[in-house]
Amino acid sequence: MGGGFRVGLFSCICHLLRIHRIIDKLFDGDSRCPELTALSFASLFIPAIHRSAQPRELLGIDIGDVMVRLVALARNGGEFSLQHIGEITLPAGAMAGGRAVQFDAVVAALQQWAGPRTWPPVVLAMPEHQLVRQRMSSIWHLAEPAIEASAARLLGGDAMSVRYDVVSSSVRPHGKRDRRLLIAALDDCVDERAAVAEAACLKPHAIDAERLAVQRAFGHAQSATGEPAGTSGGLLVVDGSGAYLSVFSGPQLVAERILPYEDVVANSVDGDDTTRWLAAGESVTQVLTRLPATVSTLWLAGEGSGQVGLDQAIEQVTRLPTKSFDPFAMLPRAGGVALPPVTQRSAYAVACGLAMHDIVS
Repeated sequence: MGGGFRVGLFSCICHLLRIHRIIDKLFDGDSRCPELTALSFASLFIPAIHRSAQPRELLGIDIGDVMVRLVALARNGGEFSLQHIGEITLPAGAMAGGRAVQFDAVVAALQQWAGPRTWPPVVLAMPEHQLVRQRMSSIWHLAEPAIEASAARLLGGDAMSVRYDVVSSSVRPHGKRDRRLLIAALDDCVDERAAVAEAACLKPHAIDAERLAVQRAFGHAQSATGEPAGTSGGLLVVDGSGAYLSVFSGPQLVAERILPYEDVVANSVDGDDTTRWLAAGESVTQVLTRLPATVSTLWLAGEGSGQVGLDQAIEQVTRLPTKSFDPFAMLPRAGGVALPPVTQRSAYAVACGLAMHDIVS
């Protein structure tokens, strides 16, 4: 009996070690673990049991306070093709601060756009200011109640009022092996996003973090253009709630920083936006000096990225070439799909990254 017990214990330990090795490979991006790779993507807040298997086409919906932008992508293996681009101007005051103040008005606008057509499953974005993040070095060793408690503490609520997910972070702080990231949001904010889609007769597939979506789109573009790993580009995303800077080495995210809100959304002087854009440029310069990589080019994206004078002001202060990011540049288009004007394309980066959900890490 003693020998049998030892054999059973040895088998149990071997099984646990195998699981640990699989998890380690997962977070190292090891492609030899295909059965677990879905866990390394941001499948925020919608349990896998409620989601369909990876669809061949997804519709990314980026709901802003003024506009809704929509991008549908079909995939064939690792390749994408652009199937649809759309935008909706929301009624004034329908959305505010990322919340549906006039829920029925937002739903009606989506329904009118969707019409009777059957659309693919949708991925929606959670605004960055509604999310909290925390790196957790031992997340796989914590029980679910402990993770819920951590999420609740971050949001100042109780464990019953938060929704969270654990994702694989692309950034390795200080060269450490661990890359696990807890992302959490208040329950009602998450449910509202899904409810808007469902009320408009659209099928939610997942709810993603806005920042992860735009980083996904940029990383895919960098990979498609064959940017070498030593080439560093900065992605500056500007929206109504502030801005954040992501630095890539080729297609790999190596650093990210949130810019101070007041530096980006400061009031203009006598109606001249140049003053606040210069302030944003100075803030970017300060952040760049503290990053572990030297940036050669800055790319602008987000709802506020196309505002007149922003790119020139940031280039003037940072002395870096500053361009508008075009998420459609490397995507083949289905017949009849018309692209928006070049100056407006960077605002579709989030919707484009949402439509790449489950496919591009």
